[in-house]
Amino acid sequence: MLSLLLTVFLFQSCISGNDSGTATEAKKNPENLFSASSVPEQHQVIAKEIIQVSNYSYIKVAEAGKEYWLAAPSIEAQTGDTLYYGSGMLMTNFESKELKRTFATILFVDRISKTPLSADTQPVTVSDPHAGKTTAAVPPTGSPRDTVKQSVKIEPAENGLTIATILKDPKKYEGKTIRVKGRITKYTAGVMGKNWVHVQDGSSFNNKFELVFTTAATLKDGDTITFEGPVTLNKDLGFGYFFEILIEDAKIIR
Repeated sequence: MLSLLLTVFLFQSCISGNDSGTATEAKKNPENLFSASSVPEQHQVIAKEIIQVSNYSYIKVAEAGKEYWLAAPSIEAQTGDTLYYGSGMLMTNFESKELKRTFATILFVDRISKTPLSADTQPVTVSDPHAGKTTAAVPPTGSPRDTVKQSVKIEPAENGLTIATILKDPKKYEGKTIRVKGRITKYTAGVMGKNWVHVQDGSSFNNKFELVFTTAATLKDGDTITFEGPVTLNKDLGFGYFFEILIEDAKIIR
């Protein structure tokens, strides 16, 4: 993931003043880094169109009957070549002033190859967005791989639930509006037009201890907030971004 973030940072640095875009990333800390064979899951795509710019290649690819654009470090490739990549970061409305065009969606990948990726060259994996797989690229809600459990003890809001109560039986709350009071442990603004908030209240169930909310409200790490919103289970955002539990478009209860 560090490699991917550094790649995107360098890409944005290289195109500063030329290209601009709004990142729509979901943080990726895969629950399972490698398959049993120690070879990571990967995308196998066919190059349909290639545009070369300074240090990078824009490639329109086909995968499982669908076509999309990706950007990667420069690769000598031709139309019709089979290419392989693993992790990626999705961006929307990315404007390339160098190309004088805007990509509605484009996937930035940290490396791409003409040969299948091996475990020692591609240590981060995401699931195939087009082949019918649904693998958690984002760890299951509350996983220790997501954020560290903090020493907090917050009493439930009036008519509210603890995080542990929801984690214990999420199906019971699917589609229902719930109220949760907790401390913000991770806040990411402006991802896919929403702010993404990880919340803990000190309760836990089966080593899970937090919920993820999306909201239009501007918040910050460390705030103690009461949220209210509908529960969605097994939310697949595409490109391997998957949440077991997500409370979407939550309102702030003052």
